Amino acid sequence: MDANSQRMDTPFRINLSFLADQMGCQPSEVLETIKSNPQEFQTSNWLLMLLRCDYGKIHHQAMELFDQAVRTTENQIVRQFRVSPSISEDLIQQARFALFRKLADEAFEPRQLLAYYSVILRNIMKKHARQMARNQALFAQPQDEEPTWLETADTEPLPAERMVEDERRSILLRKIEQLPKRQREVIELRYLKELSYEEVQQYFGHSSLQVTRNLCSVALMKLKELFAHEGDMLLED
Repeated sequence: MDANSQRMDTPFRINLSFLADQMGCQPSEVLETIKSNPQEFQTSNWLLMLLRCDYGKIHHQAMELFDQAVRTTENQIVRQFRVSPSISEDLIQQARFALFRKLADEAFEPRQLLAYYSVILRNIMKKHARQMARNQALFAQPQDEEPTWLETADTEPLPAERMVEDERRSILLRKIEQLPKRQREVIELRYLKELSYEEVQQYFGHSSLQVTRNLCSVALMKLKELFAHEGDMLLED
Protein backbone atom coordinates (compact mmCIF):
# COMPACT_ATOMS: atom_id res chain seq x y z
CA MET A 1 0.00 0.00 0.00
CA ASP A 2 1.10 3.57 -0.66
CA ALA A 3 2.73 4.85 2.51
CA ASN A 4 1.01 8.21 2.12
CA SER A 5 -2.35 6.58 2.85
CA GLN A 6 -1.07 5.71 6.33
CA ARG A 7 -0.31 9.30 7.27
CA MET A 8 -2.06 10.99 10.15
CA ASP A 9 -4.27 13.81 8.92
CA THR A 10 -3.23 16.53 11.37
CA PRO A 11 -2.76 20.29 10.97
CA PHE A 12 0.59 20.23 12.76
CA ARG A 13 3.38 18.74 10.65
CA ILE A 14 7.17 18.55 10.68
CA ASN A 15 8.81 18.68 7.27
CA LEU A 16 11.55 16.49 5.89
CA SER A 17 14.18 19.25 5.84
CA PHE A 18 13.73 19.84 9.57
CA LEU A 19 14.24 16.14 10.29
CA ALA A 20 17.33 16.07 8.11
CA ASP A 21 18.79 19.01 10.04
CA GLN A 22 18.10 17.24 13.33
CA MET A 23 19.77 14.05 12.09
CA GLY A 24 22.71 15.81 10.46
CA CYS A 25 22.06 14.30 7.03
CA GLN A 26 20.52 15.12 3.67
CA PRO A 27 16.72 14.88 3.25
CA SER A 28 17.23 11.99 0.82
CA GLU A 29 19.12 10.09 3.55
CA VAL A 30 16.56 10.43 6.34
CA LEU A 31 14.65 7.20 5.69
CA GLU A 32 17.81 5.08 5.41
CA THR A 33 19.20 6.74 8.54
CA ILE A 34 16.13 5.65 10.48
CA LYS A 35 16.20 2.12 9.09
CA SER A 36 19.91 1.73 9.87
CA ASN A 37 19.41 2.33 13.59
CA PRO A 38 15.72 1.85 14.46
CA GLN A 39 16.24 1.54 18.22
CA GLU A 40 17.67 5.04 18.42
CA PHE A 41 14.54 6.44 16.83
CA GLN A 42 12.15 4.62 19.19
CA THR A 43 12.86 7.16 21.93
CA SER A 44 10.05 9.57 22.84
CA ASN A 45 11.60 12.68 21.31
CA TRP A 46 12.33 11.04 17.96
CA LEU A 47 9.00 9.23 17.75
CA LEU A 48 7.19 12.48 18.47
CA MET A 49 8.88 14.18 15.52
CA LEU A 50 8.64 11.22 13.15
CA LEU A 51 4.93 10.67 13.79
CA ARG A 52 4.35 14.34 12.98
CA CYS A 53 6.35 14.24 9.77
CA ASP A 54 4.54 15.40 6.63
CA TYR A 55 6.40 12.95 4.40
CA GLY A 56 4.38 9.77 4.00
CA LYS A 57 7.21 7.25 3.91
CA ILE A 58 8.78 8.67 7.06
CA HIS A 59 5.44 8.65 8.86
CA HIS A 60 4.81 5.08 7.76
CA GLN A 61 8.20 4.07 9.17
CA ALA A 62 7.38 5.94 12.38
CA MET A 63 4.14 3.97 12.75
CA GLU A 64 6.09 0.72 12.48
CA LEU A 65 8.62 1.92 15.08
CA PHE A 66 5.80 2.99 17.38
CA ASP A 67 4.11 -0.40 17.02
CA GLN A 68 7.33 -2.22 17.87
CA ALA A 69 7.94 0.05 20.85
CA VAL A 70 4.50 -0.36 22.43
CA ARG A 71 3.47 -3.90 21.48
CA THR A 72 5.08 -5.55 24.52
CA THR A 73 3.52 -3.00 26.86
CA GLU A 74 0.14 -3.43 25.19
CA ASN A 75 0.29 -7.20 25.65
CA GLN A 76 1.20 -6.81 29.31
CA ILE A 77 -1.71 -4.45 29.95
CA VAL A 78 -4.13 -6.72 28.07
CA ARG A 79 -3.04 -9.70 30.19
CA GLN A 80 -3.39 -7.64 33.36
CA PHE A 81 -7.00 -6.76 32.57
CA ARG A 82 -7.77 -10.21 31.10
CA VAL A 83 -9.44 -8.82 28.01
CA SER A 84 -10.32 -11.09 25.11
CA PRO A 85 -8.23 -10.69 21.91
CA SER A 86 -11.09 -9.32 19.82
CA ILE A 87 -12.04 -6.69 22.39
CA SER A 88 -8.45 -5.81 23.23
CA GLU A 89 -7.74 -4.92 19.60
CA ASP A 90 -10.57 -2.39 19.59
CA LEU A 91 -9.47 -0.91 22.94
CA ILE A 92 -5.88 -0.61 21.70
CA GLN A 93 -7.12 1.19 18.60
CA GLN A 94 -9.07 3.59 20.80
CA ALA A 95 -5.93 4.33 22.81
CA ARG A 96 -3.81 4.90 19.71
CA PHE A 97 -6.49 7.09 18.21
CA ALA A 98 -6.58 9.20 21.38
CA LEU A 99 -2.80 9.62 21.30
CA PHE A 100 -2.74 10.56 17.61
CA ARG A 101 -5.40 13.21 18.24
CA LYS A 102 -3.12 14.75 20.87
CA LEU A 103 -0.24 14.82 18.37
CA ALA A 104 -2.22 17.30 16.29
CA ASP A 105 -1.70 19.85 19.08
CA GLU A 106 1.62 21.67 18.66
CA ALA A 107 1.68 22.37 22.40
CA PHE A 108 1.56 18.65 23.19
CA GLU A 109 5.14 17.78 24.17
CA PRO A 110 5.13 14.86 26.63
CA ARG A 111 8.46 14.02 28.21
CA GLN A 112 7.74 10.32 27.78
CA LEU A 113 5.51 9.63 24.79
CA LEU A 114 5.34 5.86 25.37
CA ALA A 115 4.57 6.26 29.07
CA TYR A 116 1.83 8.74 28.19
CA TYR A 117 0.35 6.22 25.76
CA SER A 118 0.46 3.49 28.43
CA VAL A 119 -1.59 5.71 30.74
CA ILE A 120 -4.16 6.28 28.00
CA LEU A 121 -4.46 2.54 27.34
CA ARG A 122 -4.74 1.69 31.04
CA ASN A 123 -7.50 4.25 31.51
CA ILE A 124 -9.43 2.85 28.56
CA MET A 125 -9.00 -0.69 29.92
CA LYS A 126 -10.18 0.45 33.36
CA LYS A 127 -13.23 2.10 31.83
CA HIS A 128 -14.04 -1.09 29.95
CA ALA A 129 -13.57 -3.19 33.11
CA ARG A 130 -15.92 -0.93 35.07
CA GLN A 131 -18.54 -1.19 32.34
CA MET A 132 -18.26 -4.97 32.29
CA ALA A 133 -18.63 -5.07 36.09
CA ARG A 134 -21.78 -2.93 35.88
CA ASN A 135 -23.20 -5.22 33.19
CA GLN A 136 -22.53 -8.30 35.29
CA ALA A 137 -24.17 -6.71 38.32
CA LEU A 138 -27.16 -5.70 36.23
CA PHE A 139 -27.81 -9.27 35.16
CA ALA A 140 -26.91 -10.88 38.48
CA GLN A 141 -30.54 -11.74 39.29
CA PRO A 142 -31.96 -15.11 40.40
CA GLN A 143 -33.10 -17.08 37.37
CA ASP A 144 -36.66 -17.31 38.65
CA GLU A 145 -36.93 -13.54 39.07
CA GLU A 146 -37.31 -11.02 36.31
CA PRO A 147 -34.62 -8.30 36.49
CA THR A 148 -35.99 -5.24 38.25
CA TRP A 149 -34.76 -2.89 35.55
CA LEU A 150 -37.22 -4.52 33.14
CA GLU A 151 -40.14 -3.30 35.22
CA THR A 152 -39.71 0.28 34.02
CA ALA A 153 -38.00 -0.35 30.68
CA ASP A 154 -39.95 -0.40 27.44
CA THR A 155 -39.30 -3.36 25.19
CA GLU A 156 -39.43 -1.09 22.14
CA PRO A 157 -37.84 2.34 21.79
CA LEU A 158 -40.19 5.30 21.72
CA PRO A 159 -40.93 6.81 18.29
CA ALA A 160 -38.91 9.90 19.15
CA GLU A 161 -35.97 7.74 20.20
CA ARG A 162 -36.13 5.82 16.93
CA MET A 163 -36.13 9.09 15.01
CA VAL A 164 -33.03 10.26 16.87
CA GLU A 165 -31.19 7.00 16.27
CA ASP A 166 -32.19 6.97 12.59
CA GLU A 167 -30.95 10.53 12.20
CA ARG A 168 -27.66 9.73 13.95
CA ARG A 169 -27.11 6.76 11.66
CA SER A 170 -27.98 8.84 8.62
CA ILE A 171 -25.44 11.50 9.65
CA LEU A 172 -22.79 8.85 10.26
CA LEU A 173 -23.33 7.26 6.85
CA ARG A 174 -23.12 10.65 5.13
CA LYS A 175 -19.81 11.37 6.88
CA ILE A 176 -18.43 7.96 5.92
CA GLU A 177 -19.26 8.73 2.28
CA GLN A 178 -17.00 11.80 2.51
CA LEU A 179 -13.95 9.69 3.35
CA PRO A 180 -11.36 8.69 0.73
CA LYS A 181 -12.22 5.37 -0.92
CA ARG A 182 -9.78 3.17 1.03
CA GLN A 183 -10.69 4.74 4.38
CA ARG A 184 -14.40 4.46 3.61
CA GLU A 185 -14.03 0.78 2.78
CA VAL A 186 -12.11 -0.07 5.94
CA ILE A 187 -14.69 1.71 8.14
CA GLU A 188 -17.53 -0.14 6.45
CA LEU A 189 -15.83 -3.52 6.72
CA ARG A 190 -14.53 -3.19 10.28
CA TYR A 191 -17.29 -1.26 12.02
CA LEU A 192 -20.46 -1.65 9.96
CA LYS A 193 -20.03 -5.22 8.74
CA GLU A 194 -18.05 -6.07 11.92
CA LEU A 195 -15.27 -8.00 10.20
CA SER A 196 -12.22 -8.89 12.28
CA TYR A 197 -8.87 -7.23 11.60
CA GLU A 198 -7.68 -10.50 10.07
CA GLU A 199 -10.64 -10.55 7.68
CA VAL A 200 -10.06 -6.92 6.69
CA GLN A 201 -6.38 -7.72 6.13
CA GLN A 202 -7.32 -10.57 3.80
CA TYR A 203 -9.82 -8.38 1.95
CA PHE A 204 -7.22 -5.70 1.17
CA GLY A 205 -4.30 -8.11 0.81
CA HIS A 206 -2.19 -6.19 3.33
CA SER A 207 1.31 -7.54 3.95
CA SER A 208 0.84 -7.40 7.74
CA LEU A 209 -1.95 -7.03 10.27
CA GLN A 210 -0.37 -3.82 11.54
CA VAL A 211 -0.92 -2.14 8.18
CA THR A 212 -4.62 -2.92 8.61
CA ARG A 213 -4.66 -1.58 12.18
CA ASN A 214 -2.92 1.62 11.08
CA LEU A 215 -5.40 2.14 8.25
CA CYS A 216 -8.28 1.71 10.71
CA SER A 217 -6.75 4.27 13.07
CA VAL A 218 -6.20 6.81 10.32
CA ALA A 219 -9.72 6.29 8.94
CA LEU A 220 -11.30 6.75 12.38
CA MET A 221 -9.25 9.88 12.94
CA LYS A 222 -10.37 11.36 9.63
CA LEU A 223 -14.00 10.46 10.33
CA LYS A 224 -13.94 12.12 13.73
CA GLU A 225 -12.30 15.17 12.19
CA LEU A 226 -15.22 15.47 9.76
CA PHE A 227 -17.60 15.62 12.71
CA ALA A 228 -15.41 18.08 14.59
CA HIS A 229 -15.34 20.49 11.66
CA GLU A 230 -19.11 20.84 11.78
CA GLY A 231 -19.50 20.67 15.54
CA ASP A 232 -21.21 17.27 15.46
CA MET A 233 -21.03 15.25 18.67
CA LEU A 234 -21.95 11.83 17.32
CA LEU A 235 -18.46 10.38 17.79
CA GLU A 236 -17.55 12.08 21.05
CA ASP A 237 -15.64 9.87 23.50
